Amino acid sequence: MEKAVVDASVVVKWFVSEENSAEALALRDAFVGDQMDLFAPSLMPFEVVNALCRASDEERFLLESSRSLAKYGIRLQGLSGPYLERVVGTARRNGVSIYDASYLALAEFIGCRLYTADRELLKRLTDADRKRAAHIVDFAL
Repeated sequence: MEKAVVDASVVVKWFVSEENSAEALALRDAFVGDQMDLFAPSLMPFEVVNALCRASDEERFLLESSRSLAKYGIRLQGLSGPYLERVVGTARRNGVSIYDASYLALAEFIGCRLYTADRELLKRLTDADRKRAAHIVDFAL
């Protein structure tokens, strides 16, 4: 089964209609349809809920979206051991935050691709690291 890491910029699009939501929903549907496994750093749900709070002040929407996110069962990776070392190295090598590096390092750790909607992040990555990441518009099974 195909594996992928998704960052918060993609997962937010599952709940808020914005540019590239269709591609993000296609990835979600592949996951829900058992065509792929999805992984993310354990900080991802916090980042998603934070972004949803900025997108809406409707408490019911925020709570329902947060509960829905938890039910998807994305495999979350805590920051420890060899993965922690990769996160720090990735952040230093690319000049990105630990938050952003945690997604790319997880893709490297698992041996899969990172999907993001963050074009600025993709621009900052080294050529070698960019091979491990893709913009959500490039998603295809």
